[in-house]
Amino acid sequence: MIRTNRESKTSLSCLSKSLAIVFAFTLSCQHFEDIVPDKPVSVPPYSRSFFGSCFPADGAISIRWHQGAALILDSEAEWISDTYGPWEVQVTDPIGRSVLHISWKNRRLHVNGPLKPRIPDIEIKDDDFFEVGGALIGLKASEWPCLLKSDFPASWLEKIYRQENSSEGKKFYISEEKRKITLQTFDKPGPRGELMCALLEWKHLWGLKTTEIRWCQTSKSKSGFLDLPDSNRLTWNSIDA
Repeated sequence: MIRTNRESKTSLSCLSKSLAIVFAFTLSCQHFEDIVPDKPVSVPPYSRSFFGSCFPADGAISIRWHQGAALILDSEAEWISDTYGPWEVQVTDPIGRSVLHISWKNRRLHVNGPLKPRIPDIEIKDDDFFEVGGALIGLKASEWPCLLKSDFPASWLEKIYRQENSSEGKKFYISEEKRKITLQTFDKPGPRGELMCALLEWKHLWGLKTTEIRWCQTSKSKSGFLDLPDSNRLTWNSIDA
């Protein structure tokens, strides 16, 4: 059967509309609902003590990086964040030599030092999210100094839309377009002091897969850990706490 030009154009138009619908559906599956509460949930003073400003700040930490059972890095680091956002981290070996320098300036990430070949390709996208090895990580560059100082970003407090009691303590919920954040406090403190954890989740592979990282920290000893994909874990302790 021979189709006319009009029939062909109609078929192409229908195909284009169908593809547009599929594309829009795929994009929607990759994102969460962006919930902006009219009135943020009231967070108890004890829980608020885990939050702070990421800028300006500075400090010194001991830091370890494990990949599975293998210890990749065991060093100390000094870091500083500027009032307007730029930050830098200088990692040194046990005798004080610089082995890694990471800085974020003018919206660009710079990585230098002998350890650079062991660091995966890291970029910071226009929306402030880290991208490691071409894959989105649900942590923002502007939040990194807060992690180093063992504070969750104070800006998160304005985004909490729901809280609930759990068997372990309290949970607080944040939902953004590209990630969900569940904050958990614990009624029974661990041996290193009071603990709060943040579970950050995001979607990829057209919404078919959800990946998460877990960021936990103590309020007393100013220490914490970050569980990343592929069995990577960063742990740190404030030296000047």
